[in-house]
Amino acid sequence: MARCVAEACTSTTWTRSHTVIGELAANALEHTASRSLAVTLALAGRSVVVTVTDEGAGDIPVTALPEGDDEHGRGLFMVAALAHRWGGRRSRQGLTGWRRLLCRRP
Repeated sequence: MARCVAEACTSTTWTRSHTVIGELAANALEHTASRSLAVTLALAGRSVVVTVTDEGAGDIPVTALPEGDDEHGRGLFMVAALAHRWGGRRSRQGLTGWRRLLCRRP
């Protein structure tokens, strides 16, 4: 799938996908007691959809503009800015954060 996404979209979209995966995965590992994550990357029409599911039980994260010298809080804000749409959902598997990025064709 990664090759399919890389060939279908511009390098900018591919780079943004990597950034989103890294940030969602880092948040899941830092803010939950999860020992594992499931990451998916899919083409959906003219979009790339990234999901990260953890084993965590907690609230679905929300973005907020961080204060000037806060050490945390910029990651989800940045990822939200990269995504066309985003959200989260809870299931039996845990908490899933998803981001939809518009796929610019090469």
